[in-house]
Amino acid sequence: MNPRLKWLCRRGMKELDLLMESYLQQDYPQASKARQVAFEKLLGYQDPLILDLLFGRERDADAEVQALIDILHDYQVAKAGE
Repeated sequence: MNPRLKWLCRRGMKELDLLMESYLQQDYPQASKARQVAFEKLLGYQDPLILDLLFGRERDADAEVQALIDILHDYQVAKAGE
């Protein structure tokens, strides 16, 4: 696992830490190159924007990032239901 990405997954909120680290470990390795690039771009965003994207208050202009946000949102909802 890329230590730089693991470090970038450490956010200011525990919930985001868990979500990002979980995606990095479980889905990132087999994701397409475009999806990996989108994840790396997302990690450069500030936490409030990521939360707005996850809660649907904002949509990202980058279609790949928005597709990733949709995946992360569904993943977050599934985890909450467990």
